Amino acid sequence: MAKSTQNIVANYNYEVNKISDSDVELTVTVNPEKVKEIQDKVYQELAKSTEIAGFRPGKAPKDVIMQKISSQVILNTYDRLVPEITAEIVAKENYKVLGKISYDFKDNEKASLVFTAKFPVLPALKLPDFSNLKIEREKVEVSDAEIEKVYNEVKEKSLENKDKDTKPEVWIKELNIPNVTDKKQLEDFIKSSLETSKKQTVEDNYLTNMIAEASKHANLIPSLIATENEIAIKEKNYRQRIEKLGISVEDFLKTQNTTLEKLKEKWKLDAETALAADMLFLTIANEYNLKVENSEVATEIANIPDPKVRVSYQTPKGQESIFISLFRQKALQKLKDLVEKK
Repeated sequence: MAKSTQNIVANYNYEVNKISDSDVELTVTVNPEKVKEIQDKVYQELAKSTEIAGFRPGKAPKDVIMQKISSQVILNTYDRLVPEITAEIVAKENYKVLGKISYDFKDNEKASLVFTAKFPVLPALKLPDFSNLKIEREKVEVSDAEIEKVYNEVKEKSLENKDKDTKPEVWIKELNIPNVTDKKQLEDFIKSSLETSKKQTVEDNYLTNMIAEASKHANLIPSLIATENEIAIKEKNYRQRIEKLGISVEDFLKTQNTTLEKLKEKWKLDAETALAADMLFLTIANEYNLKVENSEVATEIANIPDPKVRVSYQTPKGQESIFISLFRQKALQKLKDLVEKK
């Protein structure tokens, strides 16, 4: 149930509407005096370089200049005031914003500015005891049939341009696998490779199940706003991919025997799962004071072997990606320690 509170600050007043534990909507009314103050500053900045026929830049009468730049003045005023005031309120209310802030503007008869800011937040909650969660790890087993199947596939590929009666020792040596020169050694190598691959899959499944169970145990309810944003992004990307092929989305969906509604149901589930995991990691990080230092990000980037890839991660966007990855790794490791009672 939505709950509203009203607050008055020097240059504006705002109402907080708690849509849910994870969603907030602010309705902000900025005093006309504040709007005019910023508008005048913006006008002075733009007027300096505004060219009017018959006048030196910035020297034409104000009403003449405003006829040319009024829309830009209003736009720049809003661009400056709205994020600044929203940030002040977010800090004052101690919100931890989890995603994109959506703005909307309301018409009003006075000269004041009225806007809404809607965004997902991390709800205040106490983590439960995760040590009683029971997450099963599958056993890793490699059968003789699996080894034989891979062996025959390697053999068939190796003998494509050779006599089918070529001895194993010959084509196996040509594989250039360290310490593998005969059939027994190749089978052992295949078994080891399959075990490594299966262990990674089992560990990935174990951690995925752990995150899902921990999110349920913590009763984390993903933000409706963030979920809707994610679905909208996925639909937009999906439409762009299909339309690039020169096919209408409706026709393509028919060939796939599905509907947009069914896809949205899946996207909703995917978004809720990912958002719940992010909420879990952030809550764990807050409670246990987990941090990622800039030096850790720099080290991670420096250890990337490919020079081109390394350079791409040295951009602000690349550094942010590394930061998020390291943050999730730390939070996940902490969750694992809590579940496994380490």
